[in-house]
Amino acid sequence: MVASSTPTVAIIIRTKNEEKWIAKCLSAISAQTFNDYEIIIVDNDSTDATLVRARMHGVSKILSISEYFPGKSINIGIRNTSAPYIVLLSAHCIPSSNNWLGDLVQDIQSNPNVAGAYGKQLPMSFTSPSDKRDLLICFGDDMKLQTKDPFFHNANSIIRRSVWETHQFDEMLSNIEDRAWAHIVQQSGHKILYTSRSSVYHYHGIHQEGNITRLNGVLNVIESLDMSSDYGLLQPSDFEFCSVIPLKYSTYKQLSPDFLRITIEQSLNSKYISRVYIATDSQLVADDAISFGAECVTLRPPELSNPDISIEAVHQWHLKMLEDKLSYYPDFIVNSEITFPYRQDSLLDSMIQTLISEGSSTIVASKCEPAWIWKEDSDHAYTRVDSGDSPRDFKEKLFVAYHGLGSIFHASNVRSGTLVQDSTSLFKVSHQFSFVEIRDSTSYEESTI
Repeated sequence: MVASSTPTVAIIIRTKNEEKWIAKCLSAISAQTFNDYEIIIVDNDSTDATLVRARMHGVSKILSISEYFPGKSINIGIRNTSAPYIVLLSAHCIPSSNNWLGDLVQDIQSNPNVAGAYGKQLPMSFTSPSDKRDLLICFGDDMKLQTKDPFFHNANSIIRRSVWETHQFDEMLSNIEDRAWAHIVQQSGHKILYTSRSSVYHYHGIHQEGNITRLNGVLNVIESLDMSSDYGLLQPSDFEFCSVIPLKYSTYKQLSPDFLRITIEQSLNSKYISRVYIATDSQLVADDAISFGAECVTLRPPELSNPDISIEAVHQWHLKMLEDKLSYYPDFIVNSEITFPYRQDSLLDSMIQTLISEGSSTIVASKCEPAWIWKEDSDHAYTRVDSGDSPRDFKEKLFVAYHGLGSIFHASNVRSGTLVQDSTSLFKVSHQFSFVEIRDSTSYEESTI
């Protein structure tokens, strides 16, 4: 990774639970044509797998900070390198080209009086309208040299260490430490450079607030003028998908082994799922699953088969086994259960594609239900949930989710024990036979009549 003992560039990445982004960020850095650099991570007590993933990508210089101030974390990183140029990059920013780093270095080296340069930020395809507006307005296509304007955004930037030696970042500011630094160095006669050719994909903006209706209107005008149409597009192939099939022996013995074989084959035939595991309490089930092409880390403890145990607890335990016993860190867990034998073969891949395109952390197979719906309380009283006897086309859209038919969760959700959190998508399944669930031989015989 580093071309010399004293690299030209130190890339400082500040992190706090950035598991969802850090691997993609580091992969984009490793693909750069300019490779005379080192990476320094300054981590603020991450509780997810951020640092595990960083080490998996070869990062060895990891510093810690518990009392976080943005300027302080930058200064700590710079004090731990002797590189003459310092790149500051947010963990959730992804360089958009292999020349990103080389262009940053060239631009600051070509302008001796420039203290720091910052690059363009492009929205992701799923970035909110308000954040798209912020990025499209603030980061244009023209390079500019700023002598009085202190706007400087260090999510994607480079600075001279020699300037930093005299003007370090304010360690007490809770935000805009970058613009405060730019203001000071401009007062001392230096300039700030904006370069549009070193761009990154950044999923959120710089203001992140506002009326959504108004922001949509502003965004439509910007896009209609073709000020920018280059949105970041993540692909399913950018992530590691692992299928986990939870199955108790008490359920398995009621059904034919074909139910297990079909479910395993659907995951094995996926274009995106890398590995398929069985999470079971029975060696017999594990052996059958292995004969069908799945893997088994270990049998799950008997208490995880108790009637009151949730699917969250099973997946949380299994992910820990994958990480602790195999050092395997998938990005997403795909859940499918054998009790849905009429699941369409393409369902899981279609759900994966939708999950990534929408930037969600969870997606669940669902059915839009226009029927009359009641819920029962603890006193066996019923409360109507839907709006009443309205024509189907005018009723609200109520959805019933079928996690056993198909559901996908980010590993950080699974690890926390709450599968549905953050951004959740409902995948609308139109194939009605897919919703048929069979839990014993009697219901199977009835379904085939």
